Amino acid sequence: MGIASVVGIPLLLAAAYWLFVVNGPTPVVRARNLWEEEGEDDQEQEALAARLAGRIAGALAAGARRRWGGGEDN
Repeated sequence: MGIASVVGIPLLLAAAYWLFVVNGPTPVVRARNLWEEEGEDDQEQEALAARLAGRIAGALAAGARRRWGGGEDN
């Protein structure tokens, strides 16, 4: 076992512990917990997920058009 393994593995474990335990839940987990507390029904969650997916797809398409020149064949 090299020195990188002896030092690196404990550092990775400490970083993972800090990220997930000390730093608290991620925004996605917080949002999920809020949904459960507020008692939103599944239709509202599905509508929100669909809107978010549409926004993400639109942003990706806009980025692709900017990067590859508006959709025409290059």
